[in-house]
Amino acid sequence: MAEFTYETIIRDGLPKTGKPAKVIIIGAGMAGLVAGFELLRAGHDITLLEARGRVGGRVQTIRSPFESGLHAEAGAMRIPSAHHLTMGYVNQFGLKLIPFTMNNPKAFYFVNGQKRRVGETLSDCDCFGFDLQPDECHKTAKQHWHDALKPIMDMLAAQGPDAWAAITKQYDHFSTREFLLSSGWSEGAIEMFGVLENLESRMNASFVEVLLAELGHAFTDMSQIDGGMDLLPQAFLPSLRGKIRFG
Repeated sequence: MAEFTYETIIRDGLPKTGKPAKVIIIGAGMAGLVAGFELLRAGHDITLLEARGRVGGRVQTIRSPFESGLHAEAGAMRIPSAHHLTMGYVNQFGLKLIPFTMNNPKAFYFVNGQKRRVGETLSDCDCFGFDLQPDECHKTAKQHWHDALKPIMDMLAAQGPDAWAAITKQYDHFSTREFLLSSGWSEGAIEMFGVLENLESRMNASFVEVLLAELGHAFTDMSQIDGGMDLLPQAFLPSLRGKIRFG
């Protein structure tokens, strides 16, 4: 069986079979649109069933009641550069990307009754009064995180991909919180990290999953579609006209 990559699928489509099939796809979110688009290119007869009156799923751009040219994203708002399949369709449809602003040093934190500009805390977070151990003071949450990851980074630097077997064996059963506790973090440091690095909701997620996102710089190089993220799902519509049943 031939091996397919996102590059070959976007460039050549799926392989055409001898006998076209009738395919029903439930949902016209991004996964449904891509499936329908590629199966149609491969010569199949497809129908998408969508409960809502629009395509895109959680990709939803709101333009009203804003002034002309303004919009807000109610769902997906950014695309990591590592999302190669999504980027491939963005390029195929000729959509323009602009940088997504991840951080604003002039924005405010309000934590533990203290209001500080983000830029004021980039070198020292002690002003927020987290209950830290003496050796945890005078560092940022990100510095603590990098210190905790250093043994793993050293393994990868020394052994390359061969290190993953040992890494997963040692850490695969850890949540992010459990990893931090095993690294000697206090509850105050864990709270500081979760709050200031916006990771409170991922404390019970797999540590290895969070590690992979960190190694892939998933949250450091982001783009958005100029004019609204819903331009991507809408770009599939000309090819799928008459193939989607709404409601």
